[in-house]
Amino acid sequence: MDIQNNSMNEQQVFQTVRKKKRGCFTGCLLYVLLPVLVVTAAYFGISALLRNQQEKTTQQLNARFDYDKYESSETKLTRAFENGELSVDAYVMQMAYSMYEPDKLDPSNRSDNRVDFPPDIAGLFSQYIDELSDETIEYVANKLLLTDVGIHTDASNNPTAPKQGFLPFVTHAHASNYDVTVLNKAYLSPSGEFLFWYTDTGKSSVDDKVVQELADTVDSIVAEIEDLLDIQWDYKCSVINIHSYIKAVVNKCGIDKEVITKAMPVYIYEPSDDGSAFAWYCKDNTWYEKELIKLVKPVVKLLDENLLKEYGTVYSLPYIVIKTSSITDTENLNTIFAHELTHHFQRIYYDDKSHNASGYTSETVANFTAASVARNTGTDTAINGHANMYVQSADHWLSSMELSSTTAGYAEYVWAKSYADIIDNGVQYLKESLLQKDPYEFLCEKAGDSYYHVLEDLAARNITKAYQQKGFVSTIYPPESGRINPYLDTIKGSFYANCFDYYYLDGKTYGNFGTKLLLNNTGKTRIFVEVIGRENDTYTIIDTLYCEPEKDVMLVDFAEELPSQYDEIILAVGHCETKEWAYYEISSVSEAAIDWYETAKGLEELNPWEVNGNCITINVDDLITGAEDLTGFLSRAIQLAQDVTDEEASESQQILSAELFDGLESEISRFQEDLKIFKDVFEYKTIRVYTMPIGKTILSSEELYETTLKTMPRIRAKILDMDQEGTHVTIVVGIQPFSDTQIIAHVMLASSDDEVSMYRIELVK
Repeated sequence: MDIQNNSMNEQQVFQTVRKKKRGCFTGCLLYVLLPVLVVTAAYFGISALLRNQQEKTTQQLNARFDYDKYESSETKLTRAFENGELSVDAYVMQMAYSMYEPDKLDPSNRSDNRVDFPPDIAGLFSQYIDELSDETIEYVANKLLLTDVGIHTDASNNPTAPKQGFLPFVTHAHASNYDVTVLNKAYLSPSGEFLFWYTDTGKSSVDDKVVQELADTVDSIVAEIEDLLDIQWDYKCSVINIHSYIKAVVNKCGIDKEVITKAMPVYIYEPSDDGSAFAWYCKDNTWYEKELIKLVKPVVKLLDENLLKEYGTVYSLPYIVIKTSSITDTENLNTIFAHELTHHFQRIYYDDKSHNASGYTSETVANFTAASVARNTGTDTAINGHANMYVQSADHWLSSMELSSTTAGYAEYVWAKSYADIIDNGVQYLKESLLQKDPYEFLCEKAGDSYYHVLEDLAARNITKAYQQKGFVSTIYPPESGRINPYLDTIKGSFYANCFDYYYLDGKTYGNFGTKLLLNNTGKTRIFVEVIGRENDTYTIIDTLYCEPEKDVMLVDFAEELPSQYDEIILAVGHCETKEWAYYEISSVSEAAIDWYETAKGLEELNPWEVNGNCITINVDDLITGAEDLTGFLSRAIQLAQDVTDEEASESQQILSAELFDGLESEISRFQEDLKIFKDVFEYKTIRVYTMPIGKTILSSEELYETTLKTMPRIRAKILDMDQEGTHVTIVVGIQPFSDTQIIAHVMLASSDDEVSMYRIELVK
């Protein structure tokens, strides 16, 4: 029945019903017509209310899952480069701007985030050096050599050195046009693995105690990474130059000068440019020493090569930089530290400076490690932003992991967490994947038949957030894949490997309807469904279901007590293959729909109507039984609709809906009472209605009456002769006491355009 084509609203129905007069035979006819009117009113009224309730639920869900997409400059620039919108030279320069001077970027390419992980500028520089312009080489080399930093025992001129490189300040400046921060203090971490360079003067000033605490934290992070990845820390000093002032500073701070080549340098200062990175790691690559000196030479025209060797700041690769202003944001700093140090551990593992792991596995493992060891207590960090980036697109993000880019690798660490937790030796396999050409295929092969358990775990934890380490927690939920009508519905779905569809079912609404949901696997891959219950803010995995190809499985039966006790039931649908698409259908049917089906089926089996030519024969007993079944169903349906509506409606809406429901119930109750009376007093078992169309006529009403009267038995009477809404109605009744057909009625309807229809009605005992 099409609700869009219905032209009669509930109020019109009630007015129509109240206008009806009850006569002996007229009342009988109206009882036959009344169920149709009541059903129409009830159906459309209930449908409208349910539709309004669904719209409210939709609005609430949309608000719950509302999440603006935030992207880093690295993501935006990499996408533009891969799409051919940026040349190699522009890409590398723009990436450098994104880290050091984001204000130089086009606004559309600036990061949406407060904090980002730093891009691998050194890696890009090394990879594309032969394709870069002199301008780009000069800019990047300056940044990599930290030409805005000096190491010297005298930091009295901080925060800004003179613009000219003349004595006595030549030792404090590398070149003209650069503000230089002099680092005059050094601290060796307790492990002896890091040498911190800092100052206690100017805008880059930091307290000794803060540096000591920072060193303890870095040592702790390194120890945890060693334990997690089973890789021993190592630092191979690739010396550029170690000038005399470096030795003088460590000597002044009581540190043996031998540690300069044994400990990784960590520079703490506030760059003159307002870059976006909190901290970054510059790796040792195949270029250094003579290449760096040669590349930066155009920038230091005031200094000859010997002076550069004497006063250069970056004396060795690799190194770490920490912005002074970022030290107080320990959660973000520790996470970025752990991420960047993991890249160093990866290079220890490669033992090959020329090896570059795919962005998918390199960034995935770095983020997985960082989230595992950072020990954060909150979820408002850069790495949580990566978790949100994944969860927001859980229906397609991991669709082609073996082809994923570097930026995609950041988000895939949540998948790596499930892999490490579910697969025996999972962390070892993740580490080994760094050396593989196709890391995804390698990891799937290592997981074997257990791989789909990784997806089950991930599908559930996207909802439950059941992580001991806060770094894996997303602060949003996967968007819903579709809306399933709790009354009666069928929807189709499909998704690729490693992806999920999510459905959110309001426990009270579906519980009131007693809805049953069935999944039919229409594809060729095995499907699993995680059934998750939410009660307030607590999530519980209720069951894990499996459905073979071309089979079906009952997902949830809200008629049972368990699912109905939850505020919400969430279905996470995935499939067990490492590739290919899954296809399925989810069907819902409620107890109310089953009730209606059984009622309709019962009415169909009763079949009180028999049509033969122009004659309709009505079996009265079957008609009354069907009417009783129908009114009983309508009473139950109205009560259900009222319960559902009242739960979500405001107080004023409840009052309005209550008036509508009361009107419906009043009409149905009156009909039920009259039906009982009618059943008790009406002795006739059969009613026959003959249609006798006359068409246009020139006879008057009186002549029509006389003509009709002659066709009636001798005991006869006119019981109605009136005009109503442009139609003249005449009803004549005749009685045959000694015949089975004891009562005969003729009904004539004459319209204003002289069209006449006549009906003969026979009541048979």
